[in-house]
Amino acid sequence: MLVDVQEDRMGNIHATPKNGRIAKKFARHLQGFGVQADGSAFFQEGGGAQEFLEDCSPSQRREISDGYRVSMRVDPWVFGQWLGWDACNVEV
Repeated sequence: MLVDVQEDRMGNIHATPKNGRIAKKFARHLQGFGVQADGSAFFQEGGGAQEFLEDCSPSQRREISDGYRVSMRVDPWVFGQWLGWDACNVEV
């Protein structure tokens, strides 16, 4: 699935499915656990964001760090792992 990735001004990284239907499926799953969610994965500045960037290609890393929105292919199971709460079991 395609995911839009962007770094905010604080250095946090937000990853959101491009397909709104898929994002809603993940959000509904998380809301079932009482988590307020919009279907986006969040990586906090420092540890999580740095690890995420290390897994990107050099050009993706540079563009994300420069503040651009980058689209990338991500396996739905991996995206679910990023979200936690057994979201890797959501069928997309």
